[in-house]
Amino acid sequence: MIQLITSKVVLDIDKVPSVSIIDSLHRVTKSANRMQNLLIDILKYTKIKHTKESFQKVDLNYILEETMLEMKETINESKVIFKCEKLPDVHAIPFLMKQLFSNILHNSLKYASLEREPVIEITASKKPEFNEYFNNEYYHWVTIKDNGIGFEQEYAQSIFKIFSRLHTLEKYDGSGVGLALCKKIMQTCKGHIRAVGELNKGTEITIYFPYDSRN
Repeated sequence: MIQLITSKVVLDIDKVPSVSIIDSLHRVTKSANRMQNLLIDILKYTKIKHTKESFQKVDLNYILEETMLEMKETINESKVIFKCEKLPDVHAIPFLMKQLFSNILHNSLKYASLEREPVIEITASKKPEFNEYFNNEYYHWVTIKDNGIGFEQEYAQSIFKIFSRLHTLEKYDGSGVGLALCKKIMQTCKGHIRAVGELNKGTEITIYFPYDSRN
């Protein structure tokens, strides 16, 4: 038994956790947190189709402002630069819109490039626009573009599938549910979501809201 003795403290070396044990505890804690976040995200995902909250006119500018306030700490830590245009009013469910913006912004910040200062640009349609790609109807659109690590365009559809991941958990934490949740939210709103990526240059996600004359 080895002991270090001072005038006030007796430190039993045999009882001090080794570095490997501490690392193991950190990994277990991190895994438990990931599992908790995964379960929360799955619950959100499964509950969307059961929501009874009615659709209403939603000011997306207010939703974005509230979302950014809730993310204030993360935004400050990332030192991201935001460039935002005025967003349209849409016919939607308010709390789902906040979840939508939160997931997309968190995704952009998570996959920020270490080689440059993160920038997120948010642009939007000034009026409803005719879209041949989506049933020849009129839509409002909002595009959220970042300058992060991006992805190869061949994965543009798979990133919206639940539990789909393009990167390992060791490098980028997450449940693999976030963007799948965004797609389900847009389906609930009778809208659409598309992603365009360029590896090592950034990602552009556009959400489309059907035009409603009540707006």
